[in-house]
Amino acid sequence: MRYFVNFLLLFAGINFVISTSALGQGIPGYPCYRIVEETFSSAQLIVTNYPDLATLIDAGDSWEKTEPGGNSGYDIYALQLTNSTIIPVNPKPKLIIVSGIHPQDHPPPVVALRFA
Repeated sequence: MRYFVNFLLLFAGINFVISTSALGQGIPGYPCYRIVEETFSSAQLIVTNYPDLATLIDAGDSWEKTEPGGNSGYDIYALQLTNSTIIPVNPKPKLIIVSGIHPQDHPPPVVALRFA
């Protein structure tokens, strides 16, 4: 069984819209929800399409990945959104969204990526 990994979304003072029409196969029986690889691919697509606005940061390893002899596990990523070309006079406002904490909660990672 595939699990969602903790997916962390960091957001700082920028609004933009992306298209997420190519979903892939999704979770069996629930194709509207992405599997881990599709979630990571969607986050990477944001970074590819908006290199001045988005950065994908490896925040560590999932518990499964750290356990010897266990499942292979996943990396935990943070998607940081900010306009890196602008140096603000005042600090930019910050917002952090954490999604995908529980493996059975399929909608939060999708909602977080659509918010991005």
